[in-house]
Amino acid sequence: AGARLQVGDSLLVDGAVRCGGAIQAGADIRDEWGLDAAGAVVCEGNVRAGWGFTSGAEARVGGEALIGQDMQVAGDLVCGQGVKVGGDLHAQGQVQVSRGIHAGGSVSATRHVRVGWGIRAGGDILSGGAIRAGESLLATGVIEAGEGYGVFAGVDVCMETWEDSARVTARS
Repeated sequence: AGARLQVGDSLLVDGAVRCGGAIQAGADIRDEWGLDAAGAVVCEGNVRAGWGFTSGAEARVGGEALIGQDMQVAGDLVCGQGVKVGGDLHAQGQVQVSRGIHAGGSVSATRHVRVGWGIRAGGDILSGGAIRAGESLLATGVIEAGEGYGVFAGVDVCMETWEDSARVTARS
């Protein structure tokens, strides 16, 4: 596509989507290969990419994001449901997800990471700001917040359930 791709309903592609500007969809975006936008990606529904997802600016997803490999966002990532990526998730800004994040690789952001449920990462969880999870954090690597910030888990569960629902597990 050219400098901008805008559809009022769903964008369904059997191959890859590559756009020299922003992508905006009034419903779902589903492509069998990968999505690569030089500008922002705004989707009112779910995003499903068989391979990678690259946004040259912010990414806003009203539903859930299911990405086969890496998800790279050159701005803030805001998701109304959950995010599942087969590889790494990286945002040059903050990550704000209403539900949880499940990443096969690392999760990183240059600003805050906030999730309503929890984060499960097959690598590190790194943030330039605070890391806040409504429930638990699990990483096979390290969990590190930015200098002067903290890591908070279980902020949305009762104290009585912290032992089961507010765990922080990482490589020591």
